[in-house]
Amino acid sequence: MGELTNIFSKETPRLIAELRKLTAEGNFKATSLVAHRIRSSSASIGANRLYDVCEWIEKTQTPENIPLMIDALEHEYQLAIKELQERSFHA
Repeated sequence: MGELTNIFSKETPRLIAELRKLTAEGNFKATSLVAHRIRSSSASIGANRLYDVCEWIEKTQTPENIPLMIDALEHEYQLAIKELQERSFHA
């Protein structure tokens, strides 16, 4: 994997854990900021579905749905990593 994807694969799980913590604390402003960070890096590597989930979390007006969306984000992250590994393998 390239350096950007390597950083993405190491940093994103930490940010997802931070999202869970902030959501549990009810700190939705900070949750939005962390989702924005993940969204930006997702765009950089072409993880469009992950980008979309992050955008929803970032802009939501229904914070009670954020825990479910974080689950979806984590799932999309796993799919993105798998796809990046496959692309790297075939390059």
